[in-house]
Amino acid sequence: MPGPDIHTLFVNMPIIPGRPEHLLLLTSMLTRPASRGTVRLASADPADPPVIDMAFGSAAADIDAIVAGLRRLRVIAAQPAFDPWRGEELSPGAHLRSDEELRAFVRQTVNTIYHPACSCKMGIDEMAVVDPALRVHGVERLRVADASVMPLVTTANTQVPTMMIAERAADEIRAEIGSPSAGAVMAAAT
Repeated sequence: MPGPDIHTLFVNMPIIPGRPEHLLLLTSMLTRPASRGTVRLASADPADPPVIDMAFGSAAADIDAIVAGLRRLRVIAAQPAFDPWRGEELSPGAHLRSDEELRAFVRQTVNTIYHPACSCKMGIDEMAVVDPALRVHGVERLRVADASVMPLVTTANTQVPTMMIAERAADEIRAEIGSPSAGAVMAAAT
């Protein structure tokens, strides 16, 4: 799929225990992972937490893309514009140079940036959990309206697409129960 595969984040972090007074954080984040995890029921008891396997880095292409992003960040951080702020590279550390060393570092440290998505795919194929109206296949009166219904992760932050999904769910529910839209209610109230 065309589009950027790495999202770079630059953050000036305040004091962190055990770290220098300020920290310049440059992060290489994968935007279109090929790795696919699973969410499964632990048992028939709804109080039991689900079994979640994020499967981070299970696709070698994901690890390679993050390593390429790390290498690009090193080039960026070495630019003269960063001279006043650049200090010692704390992580992964300047001593890790080879592709294999960086791959090992990524495998040990890869994690989420708190935007898990795509576990309840929307669609009409056999892998879809919800239909285009966000109704759960095979379950009456149940919809899912969050980032989990995205068939693929968006290339940017998931907040706005999730808000759009929620708006779509609200429209679908209003249409189904025949209630006026929020716009009509607001117009009538003014």
